[in-house]
Amino acid sequence: MNSDALFGATAIVLARLGAKVVAIDVKDGNVAVSQANAAKHGESVTFQHVADSRALPFPSCAFMAITCVSVLEYVKRDHLPDVLRELDRVLAPGGVVLIQGTSNRISPMEAHSRRWFVNWLPHWIMPSLKRGIWPGQIAFEGYENLALADNDQAYLLARKAGPIVRTTARVAHAFGKPIGYFTPSIYLALKKIRT
Repeated sequence: MNSDALFGATAIVLARLGAKVVAIDVKDGNVAVSQANAAKHGESVTFQHVADSRALPFPSCAFMAITCVSVLEYVKRDHLPDVLRELDRVLAPGGVVLIQGTSNRISPMEAHSRRWFVNWLPHWIMPSLKRGIWPGQIAFEGYENLALADNDQAYLLARKAGPIVRTTARVAHAFGKPIGYFTPSIYLALKKIRT
């Protein structure tokens, strides 16, 4: 499959499910490819080029849901806190942010390159080397972790899975974290409870 066919995929799926979608990309060329993909699938999605995601062009509390699918690992390390603040600013109280498919530094294998142990190398050793992010870097104040709500459904489901997943779920549960905090790609669903 041509990798260009994946541009805008999450936005297109959400639109097909009935959501009104506004999608952004920091690369202008990706926006054009995403628009073409949405048109090809007959979906109406607003794609926007936003050169700096530390200053989103939306009013505060503009969205009830935000998805970051394989996004945060591409944000410069020193920009990440500002990007997270902007996501918080544009998410309305009661809204949900879904963070998915972000390469996890805890994992011994980097999710994109499939290289072993590069996630654990300090950044200064090889600054250009692709690494994931530490789950603790994804910090939102005043949010409920939906994976831990309702008797931790993710943990209960994982109990029916294989021994590695069950062990990971037990460790995560013991630390009050969802299993998605410790998997090779980070998966978090957070509901904004702060007004």
